[in-house]
Amino acid sequence: MSTGFEDIRLLKKQLRKEMKAKVSLISDESKIQQSEIVTEKILQSEHFRQAKAISLYLHMQDEIRTEQILKVALQDGKTCFIPRYFMGPQSLMEMVQIYDWQDYQNLPLTKWKIKQPK
Repeated sequence: MSTGFEDIRLLKKQLRKEMKAKVSLISDESKIQQSEIVTEKILQSEHFRQAKAISLYLHMQDEIRTEQILKVALQDGKTCFIPRYFMGPQSLMEMVQIYDWQDYQNLPLTKWKIKQPK
């Protein structure tokens, strides 16, 4: 007999698989265009403009691109945090500060081709 938690894990796994299949049908051109629209909306938002600090993910190939948001935030002098993941028996994520654009550019790539602090 499965627990509610196990049922949720199985449903999440199935949903991720279905979403990955749907996202794979979207052209790279469309993903870039959608990324530009989302980026523009974020950069123009009052929340972003007034923020002193932000936290955002660094994108994988099939996700909304976040580099421009990070670049503008750093140029604006905002404190910026990105995730660092630890995979293992107990996965863990912590947010790490990025101090400037060069700091970001020097980050190594993970096996998923995402920049991440060591």
